[in-house]
Amino acid sequence: MFALSHFHLFAFIFTLIFSFNFTFTFISIARMQWLKLNKYDHSTGRAFGNSLDEKTLGGRSLFLHNVLYSEDRNMQVPPATFDPAWTGVHGRVGATSGHLYDSDVAPPSLHEWKQYVVVYEESEVLVYNNGILASREATFGDGDGGTVATLGSSDFVIGNHEFKHKEGKFKLSAYVGLVRVWKEALSPSEIYALFEHSQKRFGVL
Repeated sequence: MFALSHFHLFAFIFTLIFSFNFTFTFISIARMQWLKLNKYDHSTGRAFGNSLDEKTLGGRSLFLHNVLYSEDRNMQVPPATFDPAWTGVHGRVGATSGHLYDSDVAPPSLHEWKQYVVVYEESEVLVYNNGILASREATFGDGDGGTVATLGSSDFVIGNHEFKHKEGKFKLSAYVGLVRVWKEALSPSEIYALFEHSQKRFGVL
């Protein structure tokens, strides 16, 4: 395994931006992140990625409570001040796939460390939670003017949209402990080994 980048970030997320040219260079990549969600803030909760479109279709990003990825995507999202738990109930975990990801994976519980790994292969994206495959989705464009590769920027952003540092529906309220990026896909055994290597550090049994 060759890690492009390896970050230790025990800090509250606002927005962190790193410039890497993911968008057109790599067909297969993998990204890992340990995080602890503080609240279900806004309607998508982007853990990391480079998506630019409001529909969360393109680029290569992971969302932790995205209402657009659930069967409730057509419901009106109330203000967080009215019902702060609404997104936690109706949002879903998923990754950009060129179309709306259909996910049945519930958002992570609050105040608990979780490991997420997203693997992009040539024709699908796979999402792992604590070393175990949680969901997978084929990658293809939906005819909306781009594909999973082209609807993204060259910046890798943790915690929000790169142009909306303090607000917006991409905002994630969480702590991040570890971020790693590879320029190749990882196997299930490699991903589980990564989880086993760090789980005691984050108090996950």
